[in-house]
Amino acid sequence: MAQNNSALQAFVEQQLPLSQRLLQALQNEENALVNNDIDALEQVTLEKNQVVHLFLSGQQQLLRQLQQEGLPLNQDNLTAWLEAQPYKPSQEAQATAKSLQIAAQEINRSNGLLIQRLSSRAQAGLSALRGQGDAGLYGPSGQNGQASIFRVIV
Repeated sequence: MAQNNSALQAFVEQQLPLSQRLLQALQNEENALVNNDIDALEQVTLEKNQVVHLFLSGQQQLLRQLQQEGLPLNQDNLTAWLEAQPYKPSQEAQATAKSLQIAAQEINRSNGLLIQRLSSRAQAGLSALRGQGDAGLYGPSGQNGQASIFRVIV
């Protein structure tokens, strides 16, 4: 149990700094998206993926502990199990981590919308370059690429 308790303590103590790193990474991602900075976006994506991996591995470790104790794998059992452990993390640190995670979730949603809008613009630009869907563009023959519905009488 002491080994399990130390793993729990390590995971809980990582929550606040990981939450701070995730929020910062998402804010950096937002800035990179707004400024069309591809290099910064690649770098921040690596950071974001690393932080998410750390979160998931800690969560999986706790869920494995639940499974070893014969409890069904769900959030309610995880919460009850955490409350029954002798190590009690700081309520303030947990509340701060939770609020940071909620803020990160909102920024992530916003970033998803930005990515969707940028993707739509890119698709529209590619369609215009291909001559699809815009009657105002002319092809190499000087024609607008639209098929005429009128018949030519010779």
